[in-house]
Amino acid sequence: MAQKVGGVTIAFLGTGAMDVDNATDLIEEFIEANITSDDDTVRFIFPVTTDEFSDTMSDLVDMAKQSEITYEAITHSGDKGRRAFTEVSDAAAKTYHVADVYTQMESILTEAPTAVLEVLWDKEREEELSEILGKFLDAGITVLDLTDGNAPIALNDEEAVEEIAEAVEAGLETKTHAEEAMAEDAEVIYTHDELGAMGRTQVREIAVRMGLPPRKATAAMIEEIMEAQSGYEEESTGIEVDVLVSAEPETVAPEFELTTGTLTQELASFPGRIHDVLDQFLTDLGKLVEGLIFNATPEPQEEAPAPRRLRTR
Repeated sequence: MAQKVGGVTIAFLGTGAMDVDNATDLIEEFIEANITSDDDTVRFIFPVTTDEFSDTMSDLVDMAKQSEITYEAITHSGDKGRRAFTEVSDAAAKTYHVADVYTQMESILTEAPTAVLEVLWDKEREEELSEILGKFLDAGITVLDLTDGNAPIALNDEEAVEEIAEAVEAGLETKTHAEEAMAEDAEVIYTHDELGAMGRTQVREIAVRMGLPPRKATAAMIEEIMEAQSGYEEESTGIEVDVLVSAEPETVAPEFELTTGTLTQELASFPGRIHDVLDQFLTDLGKLVEGLIFNATPEPQEEAPAPRRLRTR
């Protein structure tokens, strides 16, 4: 095994999307918490492959360049000829051309004294990512979900599901969150902000009580809880209620008696009413033309802001 050197090594994996400035804040917090001296170095590891390189990953590479962070690239032999990948590899301090990107990344992180794998979680690849990350966790590498505020990803997320299965087999009745609320004659519906402020363990407990499978990403569990609660709200609002509406007395229009005097008055006021209608029409037409001119004027295009630089010692 190669001799370990000081500093922090951060590898990135996954094709999930997130704002690069938010990601930079989280990465910065991890670095500041794990650097012990000014001599400690920071090193990034990027998988430069078709399966793992995304727009967010590209933004992180740009952030590393602007922050003058040393980074290394791992790529397949078949991907090294792509122009976009070549630009990333050319600026890397070191590039690995390997057949198995994940094994090479695991080897680098295992040899580093302080290392972490930052995951850009992608719900569409949930099963695949769970299998890939299991190998890193088995190797004792710290794995964090960057898209979920750097929440730790562990191997024991299946324990809650096993506990529920054992309870069902033993004949115990497990009530969902909605059923418990109905039994207490009170609805407990969590908002998205309330769930987001909770810890991962508390969110998982709520998901389990609702009969939902716990996920590795807290954000995924929150979305499933919100979706399940929308079903409860539809059920609770689906009760038919008969409302008694009091009948209002019928209003009878007074009879209009046409006489010579009233006819003369109506004819005398007719030109004024025509003038009022025409004036209102011209006013509305002017507003319509102004709106069309305003909407037709193109708005000035603003350039996309560059990724924020990472503060390092």
